[in-house]
Amino acid sequence: MSSAIPSTPRSMSGYITHKGYVAGDGGRVSIHYWESEEQLCSFCDHPEHREIQKFGRDKLYEEFSSYVSEVVRDAKFPDKKD
Repeated sequence: MSSAIPSTPRSMSGYITHKGYVAGDGGRVSIHYWESEEQLCSFCDHPEHREIQKFGRDKLYEEFSSYVSEVVRDAKFPDKKD
């Protein structure tokens, strides 16, 4: 459902990007990047997002977990230096 994310988060202050992955067994992971936890919370409380969450709970998922974390270090390969 990550690819079906509404345009609302993209237009909200603090949204950076998101990526979605589907495992061979059908499991899904979505990673969303926000500038701050406060801005993420604004998205979480948005009525359109609440509606989509309800749809997911009622129609799509038997179980769901959500983790909020902070990036402590970010490493990329190859290291792109300016």
